[in-house]
Amino acid sequence: EEQPTERANRQFRAMLFERNVVKTLIESVTTSPSDQWSAPIALLSSLVMSSGIQSSQIAAIFIASGGLDPTLCGKVLQHSSAQVVVDWLIIIMQLSRIDKENSRVIDEANIIKIITRLLDHPDASVRARACNAIGSVCRHDDYFYEEFLEVKTVEKLIERCGDRDRSTRKWATFAIGNAAFH
Repeated sequence: EEQPTERANRQFRAMLFERNVVKTLIESVTTSPSDQWSAPIALLSSLVMSSGIQSSQIAAIFIASGGLDPTLCGKVLQHSSAQVVVDWLIIIMQLSRIDKENSRVIDEANIIKIITRLLDHPDASVRARACNAIGSVCRHDDYFYEEFLEVKTVEKLIERCGDRDRSTRKWATFAIGNAAFH
């Protein structure tokens, strides 16, 4: 049985979905100064991570509204705020999980090289989420393997297995496991 809080959250997400908030939030990020991105990106991340049927609909709207535009992704993933970067990585991770077909649009966003560089980020939460995102993009198949070879993603993941941060080590082994599966 659905709890009252879960029901309220589901109804709230449905209202946001009906009002095209995802597209509005992406437009807000693309038109506002980067120091104002934290709140809209956190909300986008939360919406894309939502469970149920709305999750795939929200993901589709995110993609259709330009959420994976290469220029936008490049700017967000190189943002000075670790939380902004983490929230965007969570979106990419979830898009990868939702549908195997999202690999193509993730590839078109040209972000694998950037995510691989994030494996050396000074903030442990960014390193951990970068590992998680890489593990998620190779969840379904070997679509990204050629690029992984080019930018030495697996070598970086192996380095992260020795990271001082426990979560980073865990997600690095997850990513290597998913990569090795195919």
